[in-house]
Amino acid sequence: MISQIFIDRAVGIRTEYLSLNRDAGNYKKLIENLKNKVEDTIGGLEDLIKNINNLTEDESKQQSLKFIFDLEEETQKIQNNDITNYHRQSCRY
Repeated sequence: MISQIFIDRAVGIRTEYLSLNRDAGNYKKLIENLKNKVEDTIGGLEDLIKNINNLTEDESKQQSLKFIFDLEEETQKIQNNDITNYHRQSCRY
């Protein structure tokens, strides 16, 4: 009887470990994507600043906002992942 309790608990711990390990891998991928997007945004904004005299005010606003919205999209992916993981964790217990 007691040995079955230990076995069931070990299976539960293993399942939780695998879930956390998978979540950590997902976060790592999302953070790497965000890092790349930040670097791309910085590079794009630097190019925009260099060529600011060749653009109209509306063009420069449009391009700068595109960089910012693309970056926001990457951060939303992380936030959405947080919400999904929170709901999945709360349903477990």
